[in-house]
Amino acid sequence: MNTSVAILDAEQSAAIKPYDMFEIMSNTLSYVEPRLMNHGKRVANLTFKMLKALGYSKDSQIRKICVAALLHDIGAYKTEEIEKLVVVDKHSPWDHSIYSYLFLKYFSPLKQMAAAVLFHHAPYNILAELEPDAELRQIAQIIFIADRADILSQSGADTQRFNQYFEQRRGTVFCPELLDVLFSIELSFDDDSEYIQLMQELSLNHEQVLGYLKMTVSSIDYRSRHTVNHTIGTEKASELLATLAGLDAATVEQIQIGAMVHDLGKTGVPIDILESNKRLSPEEMDIMKTHINLTHTILKGHISEEILNIASRHHEKLNGQGYVLGLNADELSLPERILAVADVFSALYGVRSYKKSLPADEIKSILLSMKDEHLDGRIVQLAVDNYDSITAEIDRASAPLFAAYDNMQNEYVELHKRYGKL
Repeated sequence: MNTSVAILDAEQSAAIKPYDMFEIMSNTLSYVEPRLMNHGKRVANLTFKMLKALGYSKDSQIRKICVAALLHDIGAYKTEEIEKLVVVDKHSPWDHSIYSYLFLKYFSPLKQMAAAVLFHHAPYNILAELEPDAELRQIAQIIFIADRADILSQSGADTQRFNQYFEQRRGTVFCPELLDVLFSIELSFDDDSEYIQLMQELSLNHEQVLGYLKMTVSSIDYRSRHTVNHTIGTEKASELLATLAGLDAATVEQIQIGAMVHDLGKTGVPIDILESNKRLSPEEMDIMKTHINLTHTILKGHISEEILNIASRHHEKLNGQGYVLGLNADELSLPERILAVADVFSALYGVRSYKKSLPADEIKSILLSMKDEHLDGRIVQLAVDNYDSITAEIDRASAPLFAAYDNMQNEYVELHKRYGKL
């Protein structure tokens, strides 16, 4: 699937390094549920230790498996199953496993590992009936064991309770040989230096990095059909506005990446607030505003300062009445101003649970009413004057996303019918 982001030359492809990209993804997933903070990273680290103990020696294969372990819960934001993930004895939450599988299948360069993620809560005694590939079955079990080991550890289980949990399920829920591996290694969930070095040496091209980021964004945007195209709408509007404003290709790419990640912090905002069909209360609005701080926290240290500011200042206003910093015109760069206009444009043009797409004249009128006081006047005028070409590009880029969303929903129904009762 087209990632929609322009792929630039190799020397420009280091806007986000692969290891930083995985840190961004891990940080994003951590805010789905506070009790799962860094859960994916700890599971990946323990998975690494088990793979080494099993004799896996090919770095490229180990990396792929560790990335799958890191992302094993990426489907959780699409479901209401989060409570099951942090309760030790709830060991078959199929909804998020299916969505995690679908996100890897449709959006990531890691399609070959998708089945292992799909079955990462499948009991050992029926796994052979579900997945014919023996290696994928083993990987699924390793991730499952590492997942439950981390949940037990984080719940404060002592050694006796920890061992008892697994021994009571030996041969039924968990593979006996893999439990022996678990008990043979040092049970530490901190990042192993060898693991960190292995992941830092991961080589991905620019398109693959953006593919992983797109998957992370989609895990948020795909929470409902109403939000599927907000990020892509913001990204395409910002790209066209930046180009019309005469900015160079490297700056345009910075703005595009900023647009791609500008709402990652919404992973920590309850869906009933994000998709409320009524005006938010002051208390709810305060919660909504936290997505900016969360976005900043998720990205900081893993992306350039320029892109960080572009992404985290899209709700600032020229008159200083925006949030969260209350910056004024003199403190906002042109790329930051462009994303602010693009975000409003996409929000007005898009469909939400609480509104239909507004007519063109109304969108233009609202944008013009914000000109100079709230939003950059020149960029607003570019948006209004080029309205038809911008919306046509948004529609073109959105079409495959809606198609993927519908395909995922249909496939989810079929997979849930097949596995949901197991």
